[in-house]
Amino acid sequence: MLFRTALKNIRNGLLLNVVAALQMMAAMVITAVLISTILIRFQYYTPMKEYFSANGIYGIFPGMSGKNIQEGMKMDNLLLDDDRLKAELDKPSEVIGSAYTFCFLPNGEGVSSFAYTDNLVQHYTPELSSGRWLSAADDTQSLEVVVSNNKYNWKVGDEITLSFFGAADYKFQIVGMLQENAKIPSGYTNHPDDINYMQFYQTYSFEIEEQPVLLMNLEILKKLHDGPDILRAMTASYIVTYPPNYPEEKLDTERAKLTSFGSAVTIPLSEMQENNIRYLYRQAYDQLPIIIVLLVLTCVSCISSSAITTRRRLRDYSIYYVCGLKWRQCVYVNLIQSLLCGTVSYIASVTALKLIGTSLFHQYRVIWSWYTIGGMGVVLVVYVIASLIMPLMIIGNNTPKQILSR
Repeated sequence: MLFRTALKNIRNGLLLNVVAALQMMAAMVITAVLISTILIRFQYYTPMKEYFSANGIYGIFPGMSGKNIQEGMKMDNLLLDDDRLKAELDKPSEVIGSAYTFCFLPNGEGVSSFAYTDNLVQHYTPELSSGRWLSAADDTQSLEVVVSNNKYNWKVGDEITLSFFGAADYKFQIVGMLQENAKIPSGYTNHPDDINYMQFYQTYSFEIEEQPVLLMNLEILKKLHDGPDILRAMTASYIVTYPPNYPEEKLDTERAKLTSFGSAVTIPLSEMQENNIRYLYRQAYDQLPIIIVLLVLTCVSCISSSAITTRRRLRDYSIYYVCGLKWRQCVYVNLIQSLLCGTVSYIASVTALKLIGTSLFHQYRVIWSWYTIGGMGVVLVVYVIASLIMPLMIIGNNTPKQILSR
């Protein structure tokens, strides 16, 4: 009976309930976007956290640097040939990185490409508009490539022919399409003195670059008969990890070696991790005032809507009381009514965000997680609590006789 009465109240005050539902929808959507602006920072930190928090070195090789070009010790060979690099260094635990190079189409046109070490392929997956990410080296025998938007009408399933600096032609299968404005690992940084994990990535836009980019698995390329020499990397970023108890003074020696090889940037991962934490805290701190203001406005809006709804229904509640409904049950009717409106707003908010897509604008993205769902749920809970408290305050200070006699 209480449920049917709540439905009747919603129908009788449809316009007011629609306005309240729209207010809640707006609050939930804004909450989801604000939480996502924080989570998106962790989206690029979490997959590589194992390496960012390790004991080791992060570095960047500039274009065609080398320890000794005459001896053939080019930096692309150092990155591509793990055994050779580890032989030069003091037995590092692992090497992970990316190399930027050019590959060529049959018409001789050059196309930008990034080749990733197998462990990077397995740890990080950029946003894709269709298809899938690259396979690990042990999981495929074919040459795979992920491509961005392009002028060649390439799509998932197409086969393209590529060559590398005069080497033989190779057939690559397109397995995925890169999302516009996706972040991909690269070797670029404009802030060599304050490097954090965001400098590990580059936002790639075909609309801005006006040329496509190809992403490949470095380990699979190394299996080709031309070996590592098919790639002449212009830029490469890398992480070299060492055992947790590896001494700091030896780490400085290793950094000096990498600098002598031509690495323009070498920074201890411990220092980079400090920058990471500081950056994450700063991002959260910048959003905190907006979140607090939003919560206050949400509370005020919920309380106001509940108060207006309750006052407009006081006469109906008095009639219900005369007809045998207890005064306390009238509060439950108001609570059920608010819970129904809140639930509809919650479902409508999630549906609207899903229909819009994961990207509202280039700057704002909705990251679906328990934090996002929970944040929207907090708005619903605040509204329901307000719907419980306000009727108790308003109805409790009036009697049915007083209300009907007005």
